Amino acid sequence: MFERHAEAADDGAGGGGRNEDDMVHSAKMGGALKILERMVNQNAEDEIFQDFKYWEDASDHFREGEGSLLPLWRFSTDRTKRKQVTALAWNPQYPDLFAAAYGSYDFMRQGSGMVCCFSLKNTSHPEYTFGTESGVMCLDFHPVHNSLLAVGCHDGTVMVFDVRHKANRPIYSSSIKTGKHTDPVWQVYWQSDDQPKELNFFSISSDGRVASWVMSKNELKMEPVMQLKLVNTIKDDPEETSLSGLAGGCCFDFNRHSEHLFLVGTEEGKIHKCSKAYSGQYLETYEGHNMAVYTLRFAERRGEG
Repeated sequence: MFERHAEAADDGAGGGGRNEDDMVHSAKMGGALKILERMVNQNAEDEIFQDFKYWEDASDHFREGEGSLLPLWRFSTDRTKRKQVTALAWNPQYPDLFAAAYGSYDFMRQGSGMVCCFSLKNTSHPEYTFGTESGVMCLDFHPVHNSLLAVGCHDGTVMVFDVRHKANRPIYSSSIKTGKHTDPVWQVYWQSDDQPKELNFFSISSDGRVASWVMSKNELKMEPVMQLKLVNTIKDDPEETSLSGLAGGCCFDFNRHSEHLFLVGTEEGKIHKCSKAYSGQYLETYEGHNMAVYTLRFAERRGEG
């Protein structure tokens, strides 16, 4: 997995003063110990792993429309106590590896955040941990470069971590100089259609903006994609609408067949169909909710919402 690269980098960076013949502190010994620890953990929890693969409750056949849940593992670490899990993302290449975001939904009590990468091969502790100054609200693994993890924070900052590096700092981070959201970031999404020369991902925030973030050589550049203007229906004529202020963005999803099209869910309960080519207007607005829309997704087959 990533550990071979990470351990080699860590050994090269911090092991300059070590004796190359020191087998006990070598990278090969570290890799062997990691494998051994996983074997011990899987042997100790053999019954749980068997349930994970084969468990089935026979009584489900007699309960139409209902099923059963069997708790298997509790993933935790002392550093994440009193923090809330705000998001999960599975790695696209390694099905046993997932990242958990830690922050707080209590807007009056905000503190630092954390990202922990756990593996089902060793459930006793996280494989990697990364700390942030603000609570983490969302994250997403790159579909191709699967070691890259995009992160969105409560203070509006977006970051990119490379989980192969053990250094507790992002390789890219937004700033006021290069562009930054002013409110919490609720979702990040890597672009994966036609791999450009410079990798980029999208974000949506309560500040009413959808942005694209380009990973250039030295910095993370912000490119505005859409401003989510409030749509108010005029009472005298329901067919006419007026735009005033910005709507708080909560979520979005891109069309799998036409990547320039995307849907946006807002705090006001409206869903807007948008295009990258038209940043100033919506293609269509769908009403029907009186409260915030936190998740939406295009249909897999036809790409229709």
